Amino acid sequence: KGTPNLFWTPNYKEFPMLADGVKGDLLYNGIGLTFTHYETDQITVFLRGNTHTASLYYDEITGKHFNNLGKNVVLVAGIQGINNARILVAGSLDMFSDELFSKSRGANRAYVQNLVEWMSHRRGFLRLKNNKGTCVDSKMQESECPVKSKFIYDIEIDEWNYLQNQWVPYNADDVYFQLKFMDTKINKRMERVSDGKYH
Repeated sequence: KGTPNLFWTPNYKEFPMLADGVKGDLLYNGIGLTFTHYETDQITVFLRGNTHTASLYYDEITGKHFNNLGKNVVLVAGIQGINNARILVAGSLDMFSDELFSKSRGANRAYVQNLVEWMSHRRGFLRLKNNKGTCVDSKMQESECPVKSKFIYDIEIDEWNYLQNQWVPYNADDVYFQLKFMDTKINKRMERVSDGKYH
């Protein structure tokens, strides 16, 4: 009533570490975010609109209005720099308010707490402990790296646990190995072989 921008969205579950403890959909009241084409590789989208979300924006250069619709509407995004500095961007102050904490039955409170913990390195702060990459021959013995040779890569990742004040093994099912050549790119999900160790 009287708040046409207020809506629910369930599209926060892509990042389990941010969805931890969140029960139900999130309430949002604000605007959608728009990024230029060169920014998209540097930005991680944390929260998107639902299927009925619409956000209108005006391009000053062309003088045209554009609609961003559905899950294409970015509501909350984060950036992590090369120096590990983190920035959180949201198109809503209300999302962080006591009013929406109450109206969302605590879902907003839990989600915002997870966001703040991510931004302050209390959540999702990883380090590379060990890594080894090598080429192998047909008998799976270490070899030089000729064209079309097989490549094995093993990695060990730790996550900072601020409650225990120590590094612990990072366990996830969405760790990817990415290798870029001049015109070829390999993007393969790694298999977790034990706590914090991936192959």
